[in-house]
Amino acid sequence: MDLHRRRLGIRLVSTMSCLFRYIIKRWRQSVSRVQARREIADRFEYGSDEGMDQTMRAFLLGAVALLYPLPSEHVPAPLKPPVIEPLSQRAPLFEYRSLDGNVHRLSELKGKVVVIDFWGTWCPGCVEEMPTLQRLYEVYRSNPRVAFVIVSQNDTPAKVKAFVEKNHLTMPIYYIGSNPPPKPLSPSAWPATYFLAPDGMLRGVHLGGADWSDISVQKYIEHLKQADPAP
Repeated sequence: MDLHRRRLGIRLVSTMSCLFRYIIKRWRQSVSRVQARREIADRFEYGSDEGMDQTMRAFLLGAVALLYPLPSEHVPAPLKPPVIEPLSQRAPLFEYRSLDGNVHRLSELKGKVVVIDFWGTWCPGCVEEMPTLQRLYEVYRSNPRVAFVIVSQNDTPAKVKAFVEKNHLTMPIYYIGSNPPPKPLSPSAWPATYFLAPDGMLRGVHLGGADWSDISVQKYIEHLKQADPAP
């Protein structure tokens, strides 16, 4: 594909170069516009005004290709540490399913700091930040006071399983399909990450992708661990 595109680019550049040289030459000789147009068409073996239009379209396409890089060549900016906005709302009753179909409830994690992340395989920002969430999870994998609830939205279990296997994710992944989570766990943008303190209160939220492996996130979690557990 790259070789084909390169050959096409070389051909376009060559065509444009020849076209410009000939136009300038005829202009300097004060040839009429109609005559120059016909001669240019003959020059490129199209033999008609329609052929000339094709040449000009090729020129415009070449110019666009040179001025605007293809999306596949775009290099995303590096993720930044999250700016966690404060919250102070009681966590709602919230159910979600593991990839084996079992139902789980947020209330089962009472007394823990819980990192709740809403994401989807269809969301570029979600996919980009997943490795950093995995690294954060590995820090607390064996810590009984910290839990992770990584919840996929608008995905099928099969898509989520394929994504997990492809990216070698070991953190707990759940899904809720197209069912919206209860407020205040109702993100207006994805990914969305919430922090639940041991006292049962939602204490923080960040909307958008971020580098969750940054040391500032660990400090934030350690701060939340100091909250008294809910009675």
